[in-house]
Amino acid sequence: RRSSDRRILGPPGMKECVGALENIFPDWVRPPALDLAIEEGSDGPLEFGGWRVKTAPTGHTADSVAFRVEFPEGSLVYGGDSSFSEKVIELARGANLLVLECSFPEGHPAEGHLTPSKAAIMASRAGVPRLLLTHFSPESDGADLNTQARRHYTGELLLAADALVLAASPET
Repeated sequence: RRSSDRRILGPPGMKECVGALENIFPDWVRPPALDLAIEEGSDGPLEFGGWRVKTAPTGHTADSVAFRVEFPEGSLVYGGDSSFSEKVIELARGANLLVLECSFPEGHPAEGHLTPSKAAIMASRAGVPRLLLTHFSPESDGADLNTQARRHYTGELLLAADALVLAASPET
């Protein structure tokens, strides 16, 4: 059970989103013992406690965004569901770790989602040293996602697995 204060930082519309969830799950989203502060950023970066958060649209839906989190030890970009996106590539440029969904293997493309090659091309163009592929569909079972991505990416390539823990920077 959560019992300490929490702060949610998000893009414009975050308060409305949390409010809608509270209408459905009031005690789960905001338990009585929890002081929850919700802050919305502008279209620019959010800054707090030495951390900086930027966003970019992913092309999955009109409201889908990728997040870049910069902190003293490094930076990471989490793409979420995404189409091939120049804006996500730019957001990820120079990050220590890029996390991209890879819903479908080659030969099974789906609109608004990435294949291993598309994710790998995005990582290569962003110049990131580490790429973590995640969010695999059942069609990915048995597919050699590593080989498919390696055709386009030479950095450290990781495939997500349950309970995987990573540092954003290889030095940490």
